Amino acid sequence: MKFLVIILAVLFSSFVKTSDPSTEKVCGTWKGYFGTESEINSITVKINPQNTAEIFCNFNEACLKTTGTYKLIGDSAIVISCILTEKKGSEVVLYGNLNRTTSFIDGQWDGEGKQGGCFYLQKQSVQTNP
Repeated sequence: MKFLVIILAVLFSSFVKTSDPSTEKVCGTWKGYFGTESEINSITVKINPQNTAEIFCNFNEACLKTTGTYKLIGDSAIVISCILTEKKGSEVVLYGNLNRTTSFIDGQWDGEGKQGGCFYLQKQSVQTNP
C-alpha cells in the first residue's frame, strides 16, 4: 500500500506544471535606453512571470508608466508590447534579442505611424539585505 502511494505521488508531481526556466531568466528589472536618430531616452522594464511587464520611460522630458505583455520566442528573442495612454492609446512594440547569458536585450522598437528606433536593456542584479 505504501508503495502504491509513493508511485501515485511521483506520477502526480510529474503532471504538476513547473515554471519555465527561460521565463525565470528574463524576469526581473531591466534598465537601458531607447531612441531615434535625434533623441535618446531612458527606460526601465520590470518583467514578471505572468507574461506582464511594467514599463517606465522618460519621453520628451516626461515620465511615462504603463503596463504591457511580453512573449519569448525560442530562447533568444523577446517581444514586449504596451499601450501608451498618454499618447492617445498608441501601441509600442519592442522586438529584442537576448544575449547568451540573458543579461542584455537589444533590438528595434516600433510605434504607431512612422515612429521607431533602437533600444538596449541591461538586467539589474538582485540586491539582498544582509
